[in-house]
Amino acid sequence: MKLSKPAVPHYQGAKIEPIDLIAALQLDFFSGNIIKYVCRAGRKEGAPALEDYKKARQYLDWLIEMEQTPSELRQVAYTYGAGSEESQS
Repeated sequence: MKLSKPAVPHYQGAKIEPIDLIAALQLDFFSGNIIKYVCRAGRKEGAPALEDYKKARQYLDWLIEMEQTPSELRQVAYTYGAGSEESQS
């Protein structure tokens, strides 16, 4: 599946763009963002790779936290966004 999207330099040049991979695998928001940030690390002008790796790690930490949450509470975490004030109270 090839999605229409604006030309963004830090995502171009690869055989597959992150959005196409995310769509093909039907990844959730959190997993998709991990892929996005790892793929663009060191490619976005003015943004050091470490910044993107930290963002990817944050989404991975949220996924791990949700997996450790009892299943009946998992939907709340997905609804409000893991790590938000609502999901931590």
